[in-house]
Amino acid sequence: MRVSLRLAAIALGLAVSACADSGADESAAADPSPDFATQLDAPAPDYAAMLAGETLPDRVENTSIKASAPPPPDAAQIGEVWRSRLDARDALGGLGYSGNGPGNGAVRLLDTLLSREDFNAMVRENGWTVPRHIDFNFVERLSYPAVADEVANRIRYWPQRRQRTGAQNMAALYGKVYLKDGCLFVDGLDGKTSLAWFLAETGLDLDEEGYFILIDRRTGWTMGRLGETMSWAGPNGEPTAEETASLRASCGDYPVADVGNPHSEVRFEAELERARQDRR
Repeated sequence: MRVSLRLAAIALGLAVSACADSGADESAAADPSPDFATQLDAPAPDYAAMLAGETLPDRVENTSIKASAPPPPDAAQIGEVWRSRLDARDALGGLGYSGNGPGNGAVRLLDTLLSREDFNAMVRENGWTVPRHIDFNFVERLSYPAVADEVANRIRYWPQRRQRTGAQNMAALYGKVYLKDGCLFVDGLDGKTSLAWFLAETGLDLDEEGYFILIDRRTGWTMGRLGETMSWAGPNGEPTAEETASLRASCGDYPVADVGNPHSEVRFEAELERARQDRR
C-alpha cells in the first residue's frame, strides 16, 4: 500500500561485482574505482509535472480473497495448518481469530506477505486447496526490478530486505540519502552517517536526465533522486547480522540505518499542493 509518510505520522542484499568514483571514505572495504558511482547531491526534478502524468499500471490485481463459506467443524485445525504454511515461508504478516484468540477460536483472517500471483503459484505447486471460510489479504506485486540493469555494475551492494513489508512502525524519520563510491548512505538529522538499508518495495534506477533515482517497485514512480532530503516511516526492516556483515564487507564499517521506502520531501510538498488543487 502506498502511503504519504508524513501524513501517516501527522536484502535481497544484491552484491554486485564491478569496479567506483574516487572519494570513498577511508573505512570503505574496497579501493575507489572510477566505475562505481557517486551522487552526493541532485536537483529536484519537476515533481508537479511528474505527478500529473502518473497513473496506476494498467492491470487488475486482487489483493484479497474474502470468505465465502461458513467455518467447517475442523476450522481450527485448518487455520493452524495455513498459519504454519505461511510462517514457514516467512510470509505471515498477521492473523485474526474468531472468539477470543488462539485456543478459543479458529483463524478467520490471514494477512500474507505474498502477492496474489505468488500465493496462487505456491498453492498450485503444492496441490493445496484454499479454504473458503478464511479471509486472505495480499501485498501488491512488485512489477519493477530491485536494481535496473543499467545501474547494477555501478554499485557495490544493493542493501535491501528480502521479505515484503507488512504492518509498519510509522514514526516520521528524515535524512539525506545519497550514493558514494557505489554505496548507499544516509545522513540523519543528528549529522550521523550510516549505510542505508531499504525495504523490499524500493528500487534503484536512472531517470531521463541521468540521475540515480529511487523508485516504487509496485508502480515505477520516481520517489526521489539520490542526494535529496527524504522522509520515511520507521523504524522498520533492520537487517540480520549476516546481512549487516555482508553490507559492511562491501561498503565499510559504518552503522547501518533503516530508511524504509524513502520519499523526497520536495515530492511530498508537490503531492500536498496537488491534493489542495483537487479539493478546489
